[in-house]
Amino acid sequence: MSNSKPIVKIKGKRFIIEDLNVAKTLHDKSGYGKLSNFGLELDCVEVAFLMERGKVITIDESGKEINFKEFIINIASKMDSNFWVKYLVYSDLRKRGYIVRPGYSVSEVEFLVKVKGEKIAEYMVHAVVEGKRISFNDLSQLIDKSLKFNKELIIAIVDKEGNISYYTLSKF
Repeated sequence: MSNSKPIVKIKGKRFIIEDLNVAKTLHDKSGYGKLSNFGLELDCVEVAFLMERGKVITIDESGKEINFKEFIINIASKMDSNFWVKYLVYSDLRKRGYIVRPGYSVSEVEFLVKVKGEKIAEYMVHAVVEGKRISFNDLSQLIDKSLKFNKELIIAIVDKEGNISYYTLSKF
């Protein structure tokens, strides 16, 4: 990467780093986004994480640079009502050294997680807010889904202070 920070361009509901060299480096070294001939398409939580760390500059469709707070309030939270919970879990897992990708479900807070250096994700992390009820049927479906994809299911419970507790679930 060059001395200047990579630029993330907001294009509708997509977030793209067009510089192919930077895109390849971020994808190959740190597991960010989906690589294509057009650059690197990032998920909203990936952009927020990179912004908070000061690793990228984000510009809106008018070409104006936006800061982390503007991104969270005006873009991310409007795109996804579960954004803050997703971000807290994503950020915590990344800080622990894991490679984190959005999971199979768009509507739920779900990630595929792998240890750096591993080829495939070992875990499916499903996040919930403390106090939110989950039925046994829903838990059973999550476990079945994780087994179907050969992943270990981890439930991340986020409390009102933003602290996260992780629990592994399995079938007997």
